[in-house]
Formats: sequence, C-alpha cells, structure tokens
Amino acid sequence: MSTTAQTTLLAESFDGYTEGSGMVTNDPANWAIWPGGEDQVVSTAFAQSGTQSLGCISTNAANGGPGDLLLRLGDRTSGVYDLGWSMLVPSGKGGYFNIQHAENVGSSGSFGLEVTFAGGTVTAVAAGQTLTTAYVPGEWTDVLINVDLENDVAALFINGTSLITWEFRYNTANAEVTPQLGAIDFFSYGGGTDMGEAYVDDVSFVQTSAGGIGISENMAGMLRVYPNPVQDVVTIELAEGSTAGASIRLVDASGRLVARPVILPMRRAQFDMSGLTAGVYSLRLDDGDQHRVVRVIKQ
Repeated sequence: MSTTAQTTLLAESFDGYTEGSGMVTNDPANWAIWPGGEDQVVSTAFAQSGTQSLGCISTNAANGGPGDLLLRLGDRTSGVYDLGWSMLVPSGKGGYFNIQHAENVGSSGSFGLEVTFAGGTVTAVAAGQTLTTAYVPGEWTDVLINVDLENDVAALFINGTSLITWEFRYNTANAEVTPQLGAIDFFSYGGGTDMGEAYVDDVSFVQTSAGGIGISENMAGMLRVYPNPVQDVVTIELAEGSTAGASIRLVDASGRLVARPVILPMRRAQFDMSGLTAGVYSLRLDDGDQHRVVRVIKQ
C-alpha cells in the first residue's frame, strides 16, 4: 500500500507564541472568535509539554466568557477524524468545550456535543443523552473525539475510556441536522457555579481515513485476528506490506465505538474485551486507501 494511513491536519502545542497573546492573532487560519466573544490567550501557568498552553479564563461565573474561541475544522462531510488534546482544570474551577456543526456559527450555532468539567465531574451531552465520569482537578485529562462521517458515528473518550457515543447527524437536543464537522468551541465557562478556568495543550487534528470507499468484508491477506471467538484480549496482526500507522476501531453491532481507536505503531495491536457483553463486534481497519472489517465474537 503506497498511501499513508493518516494525515495530521493540525498539531498545536502553543509554544513559540508570546505569553498573553491571542490565538486568533497568532493563527487566524485555524482559529476564530465566536461572535460577541473574545480571544483566548497563551499562558505559562500550566503546560502538558513545553512551557505554554491555551488559557481559557472567565470573568463571570454565572454566564461564562468573555473568552470564546473556535478551532476551525473545515466543515467536513466525509472521512474519519481523531481530534484530541490535554485539558487541566484547577481545583475549584471549571471548564467547557463543544462541537459545532459549522465553522460559521452565526448567532447561535449548532451543537453536536457539549462537555463541562466542574467539581471533579465531566458531564457530556449529545443526541439527547447526558453521561458523566470523573476527572482529577489540577491534573491533565486526556480528551479524544472520534468522528466517523462515513458511518454517522462519533465518540468522546476521557483518559482513554469511552464516555458517550452518538449519531453525528443529531444535535444535543436530539434534532436531526446536517452531519458536518465544523469547529470546536473552547468557551471560558465552569458550569454556572464555578469560575471558568481551564488550560488546553497539545491539540491534534488527524484524518485517519479519506472516506468515499466502501468497507469490504474481504480480509484475505490483510490481517490476522485471534483468538476468535474471544473471552478476554483479542490480537490484531497486519500482513507484511501493510502500512505501519493504520488505525483500527472496535465497534459494536450498532456501529458504536466501544474502545479507544488504536493507531498501529508497528503491525500489531490488542483490545481488552473482557469487560464487554457477549455478542458480535467488528474490527474496522483504515489503512490509507484500503478499508476492511472483520467480525469478532465475544463469548
């Protein structure tokens, strides 16, 4: 296979900018301000890597703001994407972000996902669902959002664990909208009680599949999956000639992600399925312009 398995669209560590400078001033091609809001600024208060991060600090606990920054994602309607960053919320403070279906949010926007950090609890809202998990105030939290526009499925992972999955064509109120990946909004907000103060570092936006090519059931010569059926850990090995860097996703019968996607550094990966219910699952391989799927039976 001659095509690479993934394309990095953005990698931002916030180092190299002047402390206190706004990200729209630094990089207007990738960042924009929500109408009526203000820029978020580069901070040296905390950093996951290097010495700087993006500070999202509110001056109004009840309503949040004024900082309200959009990361432009390109109004994408096809392909598979991983969007991730590290986020730190100090003790007694809160943080917030959401997914927008369009880069041009207008006066109100179309929310695909809303996530609030407050009091040690992460609350995620998508497609009429509300789910929660814990985070540790004052420590860096790993955030990963996978959006599969080919199959209308999205998932949010917190520290490597799936928190919420949803059909991307629905907004947070469960109304059907155009399934388009427009922007991430980093808003200075802490849930309405806590003052918003959050730090974002090491943002990456990666396209793992170009889309437009159907997924084939023909696995001959592509990979080995064993044991199958499986009770605990399933192992995936790609054949010689496959691209190191291919992505593999484990999904249930409805197409929902049940484990964090794996990018193969070599040609071997494993998924722990011991905590999943018995049934039929699928391993989906995206390797450049090749797309494959194999069924796995969990006993």
